[in-house]
Amino acid sequence: MKNLIKIYLPIFVFLGIISLVVFAIIPQKASPENSEMKQGIVSYVNENGLKDITISLQGVRGIFYIGEGLKKDLSVDALRQALVGNKVTLYITKPSFFTKFSPMTSTLGIHEVILNGKVLYSDFEE
Repeated sequence: MKNLIKIYLPIFVFLGIISLVVFAIIPQKASPENSEMKQGIVSYVNENGLKDITISLQGVRGIFYIGEGLKKDLSVDALRQALVGNKVTLYITKPSFFTKFSPMTSTLGIHEVILNGKVLYSDFEE
């Protein structure tokens, strides 16, 4: 019995690690069901060097971003004027088990931005 454990235990551990890695990198389709809603007053809207647009909400931990937002014909200035100081609803990437181990845990992608009931940005797949 001990010989079987010595032979098969490393194989099962290896397969378990491979399974975790595969599940961590498989992309999910963006939808309201696999997103988390955050509401708050926008404190700032900026861009970063990766053509992302970042948004921060007052009193809400973390920074949220629209990936490659500048390549999606979004204007940082227009979003800044529309959003800063106003209450918005964001649908963001739902933190998973794996994001808890990431140093970027407090930086999550935005799937949808809603201001006064109007969708300003959405990447939800129909």
